[in-house]
Amino acid sequence: GLRYGQTRFTINSFAQGPVVGPSVTDLGRQKEKPFTPKFGAEFQVTPSTLVYASASKGFRPGGYNPQVGVPCQASNLNALGYPNGRPQTYNSDSVWSYELGLKTRTSRFSAQGSVYQIDWKNIQQVVGLGACGFQFTSNLGSARSRGLDIQLDYRLTDDFTLQAEIGYTNAKFLDTVFGGPLATVPLVTKGNHVV
Repeated sequence: GLRYGQTRFTINSFAQGPVVGPSVTDLGRQKEKPFTPKFGAEFQVTPSTLVYASASKGFRPGGYNPQVGVPCQASNLNALGYPNGRPQTYNSDSVWSYELGLKTRTSRFSAQGSVYQIDWKNIQQVVGLGACGFQFTSNLGSARSRGLDIQLDYRLTDDFTLQAEIGYTNAKFLDTVFGGPLATVPLVTKGNHVV
């Protein structure tokens, strides 16, 4: 399957006050044209055994970052390498998911299992601005998740079935990511688990 879409938003934001500072008006606009394909294949090995594979792409739209306070603009944002203020918008992030699986059945026993990998790119990360209490979102880094799941069923009688399931997931960041070009403390470190 092939899916094509279009996302568009317009923001008209006004901020003013003792924390944000003098009045600020933002006119934020963003438009994206996501293309998210999905592919699948199945092979009937025997009448009771099926092998399948799939690959698909997912998409999450970007968004708008509200205005942050004057203290953040003067110190935290400069220290992170954003002298012109916080990024007004952030872009989409996306995932590619790959799966290979098997299903089989006899008169009393059935089993199904799969292995998978998910690649996540341009992750929408929240960047905190220290003690000033504000934050913004930026596209930073990538991650990979790998895992498997197995389910076994055995029917002892027509009224009693035993079932066992097991699953395993290992999701890790693929990059060490900082809050900005001048930041020295990483938001996430390569090899850390995604929680």
